[in-house]
Amino acid sequence: MVKIKKDTNLAAELAECQAGWLRAKADYQNLQKETEKWKMDFVQYAKADMILELLPVYSYYKTALQHIPDEDKEKEWLKGIEHIYKLLQDFMSKMNVREIKTVGKDFDHHFHEAIKQETDETKDDNIVLSEVQPGFMLGEKVLQVAKVVVNNLNIDKVSAQVSTEVELDQ
Repeated sequence: MVKIKKDTNLAAELAECQAGWLRAKADYQNLQKETEKWKMDFVQYAKADMILELLPVYSYYKTALQHIPDEDKEKEWLKGIEHIYKLLQDFMSKMNVREIKTVGKDFDHHFHEAIKQETDETKDDNIVLSEVQPGFMLGEKVLQVAKVVVNNLNIDKVSAQVSTEVELDQ
């Protein structure tokens, strides 16, 4: 009988050691997953910082190409500028960076910053009328909100109401 008790103690110790080993193994696997996630996040943040530094260059090239005088559109130097812009576009695409669509879209404060309001009766209220500065996304993360002009059909009504209130106060 003594031998049975010893075997029972050994079995209990073995079970305890196995349970501890399984916990340690699970902890190690969790640590590996967390470390991998941390590395991926670090790479994404580093990538975002680098792209944020490059965005003004990209935007300036785009703006410059949109304002080339007609008499310069066939000049050789312009082909070089267009080629550089194309390389920047390709790089942005490879990095999963895309411009935020703005004009004609509903204003969304997550993606747009309204820097001006205008009234256009032919468009719905709160629609983006024009883009002043493009916005960009890295994957699903907003890197830079777009600066836009938003349609406000109530501007004239509010102005008239304020004007009337001022006249009544005087």
